[in-house]
Amino acid sequence: MIRRAVAYFIDWMLLATGMNILVVAVAFGLTGKLYAGLLPLVFFEAPMQIILLAVLAAIELLYYCGVPRYVWEGQTLGKRIMGVQVRRADGGRASLPTLVLRDLVCIVLIEGCFSPLSNYVRNALMLVCSSDVIQMTIWASWALGAISIGMMLFTKRHRMLHDVLSGTIVVGKRTEAERGADESPVDGAVE
Repeated sequence: MIRRAVAYFIDWMLLATGMNILVVAVAFGLTGKLYAGLLPLVFFEAPMQIILLAVLAAIELLYYCGVPRYVWEGQTLGKRIMGVQVRRADGGRASLPTLVLRDLVCIVLIEGCFSPLSNYVRNALMLVCSSDVIQMTIWASWALGAISIGMMLFTKRHRMLHDVLSGTIVVGKRTEAERGADESPVDGAVE
């Protein structure tokens, strides 16, 4: 579980930093002013908020879905560094639709406290929702996040809510030599 948490931290910092740099660069391009710190989407006019949200969502999907599916089997950079990977709950390789469900629906929208993109989604929702509604979504995401962490800590397979909903599990990454000819790819090595 520690390796999974460190992998998450690495990935979150990498993506949050990259997303904010992009948002600050766009703001600089539009205003000629350089901004320091986190810059919310509400800084921009409505059409630019939607365009930026679409670009940020594409970055999120490429990193959390494209890379694990097509570059490093089941791994983002953080998971690769920490030696863990996302698999289907039955041990098979996670498909692209499964990874999209896991990340975009389960992590970003349901457990919104775990994703840098979630803040930007809430910023865009401010165009159509009251601040009270946005505040309720924040509290709900924190509550669901706490439940998810509890599931990881206190269940046998250490699956979080997004893992259960998407049919995935995070396991230790083992090489072919470590697995041996007759062992399954995950062999119960749950992280």
